[in-house]
Amino acid sequence: YREWFNEQNRITSGNLKRAVRLLKYSRDHDDQFDCPSIVLTTLAGLTIKETDEKTEAVSTQADTLVTVLSRMSARLEKMPYPPSIQNPALPSETFDPGWSRNKYDHFKTTIRRYCYVCWAAINLVAIARADSAARYAC
Repeated sequence: YREWFNEQNRITSGNLKRAVRLLKYSRDHDDQFDCPSIVLTTLAGLTIKETDEKTEAVSTQADTLVTVLSRMSARLEKMPYPPSIQNPALPSETFDPGWSRNKYDHFKTTIRRYCYVCWAAINLVAIARADSAARYAC
């Protein structure tokens, strides 16, 4: 499992690990959702594709976080019931988060909300930079 995750992290130049840390921090300190670490890490890792390497999708920590959240949200929306998550390194093993339907729906809603908030923040920063550059252009 570690080798699989390290490869996913390498594709993102280390940004995936940072994104997962932020999600775990939010889970542990904001008490917004309940999700076992192995499930959260796996769901995040599954969002990264080999073709993401050296693309804008994973070029910064912020871009990687938005990519992870948006893809995770899209994946979860296709699953109406709490899933068992297959171990990508050992397909015969699954991780069962032990969610009730309500906890799972809350988790999906929280991930979607985080996605929107992060996406909006990135866009506000881009607008502010463009505005600043226009003000100080020679």
